[in-house]
Amino acid sequence: MNKYIEQALKDLYNKEVDPRREPVPALYGGFLRTYNHAVDQSIDKKQQRTLARQFKNNNEVFSAFRAHRMSRDMAAQMVDKEGNLKSFDRFRKDVEPIADHHVRQWLRTEYDMALSRAHLASEWETYEADRDIMPNLRWVESTAITPDVVHSSFWGMVRPVDDAFWAAHHPGDHWGCQCSLEQTDDPVTPLSDEVIRKAPPPSPGLEENPGKTRRFFSDRSPYFPGSCETCPFRHLLKEPRTEKDCYNCPAAIEAFKQAYAKDTEVIFEYNGHTLEVHADVDRENSDYKNVVDVCKTFVRQGKSCVMTPKLNGDMNINPKHDAVYHTLKGTAFSTKCPDIRLGEYWYEHEGYDQENKGKSPDNKRPYSEMMGRGLKQSNRIIIEDCGMDISWMKDNIRTRIYKEGQDIEEVWLHLGEGQLLLLWKRRGDDHQ
Repeated sequence: MNKYIEQALKDLYNKEVDPRREPVPALYGGFLRTYNHAVDQSIDKKQQRTLARQFKNNNEVFSAFRAHRMSRDMAAQMVDKEGNLKSFDRFRKDVEPIADHHVRQWLRTEYDMALSRAHLASEWETYEADRDIMPNLRWVESTAITPDVVHSSFWGMVRPVDDAFWAAHHPGDHWGCQCSLEQTDDPVTPLSDEVIRKAPPPSPGLEENPGKTRRFFSDRSPYFPGSCETCPFRHLLKEPRTEKDCYNCPAAIEAFKQAYAKDTEVIFEYNGHTLEVHADVDRENSDYKNVVDVCKTFVRQGKSCVMTPKLNGDMNINPKHDAVYHTLKGTAFSTKCPDIRLGEYWYEHEGYDQENKGKSPDNKRPYSEMMGRGLKQSNRIIIEDCGMDISWMKDNIRTRIYKEGQDIEEVWLHLGEGQLLLLWKRRGDDHQ
């Protein structure tokens, strides 16, 4: 989280965000990736893909409120007792105890609990699927060296899988709990009202059974507002709300989408123009260095660029796609993920397998494959130089447009480090 905290310090100090009304994007991204890592560690993404996605979608909302709380606490340290702005170095030093509190203490505990609760949710799907042959669950005593006796009255208890008891009480509803459940066909044991009445209530935020709600923490966690009227994101509502339901609130969803879209890092600057890379761009991708070089070349030409990530384009599955690519709505590319945003336009970069170079006549295969893939993502594309004759490529583009009816606005050729050649660009109703 250190790099996210450092970026947050800069964003707050430079007034890039309003901590009263929005989370710092870097903190949001850091928290989200931490909680999503717990999902990846505990839930099989292939066998339980829907479950993992539901947890990650809910993590987006939780991370927005979590980041807002830390952003607000950090921002409070920017001025001294007289209301004067501190130096950046002093601000950074004064924030250290807050960072220690929020990250090295709280986040570590939250992550451990998220692992446990994700594991419970994963197993819960099995419990429900197997209840015809294993209809009951036994509460198993804590495995801790010094067990917390908060659940001792439930140890060994057997209840049906579909018993309402499990919605109110379950392993992991207290911080540090290491109890577990096991499937059984043993008979149900009695459970008196007196035992339930004397049982300590779950810790705030841990009341819900994650196997049923698909989220780590409820909206009664201290990071969430007490009511809609006190929500820091209420200004994003189109219509007032009075019934609190943070995980399904349009304002909370819009807040995390805005934070996600802004979760970028400036990696290059030239004469006031910048290249930003979104935090979820795969920097290990084989084309990454070429895309960076293309963008740097545009930046040197006075055009700021943002490199954007590959995301599932189904808004019902991944609202983050709408956060980044919302300007593609209503176009033929509404579900696509082009590589580069340059002003209001989107560009797709395509490379090719160097091993195929020279294996087809005049290298037409890599050229055709790059054009084909690129035009599925955007009508503005950048292709790598595969050795084809430039005049031939221009003629081919004309053929694609005038004879085949393909929608092509621009085609650029990346010749190598710092070199771009414009092959084609629409001019009014015609092309050049």
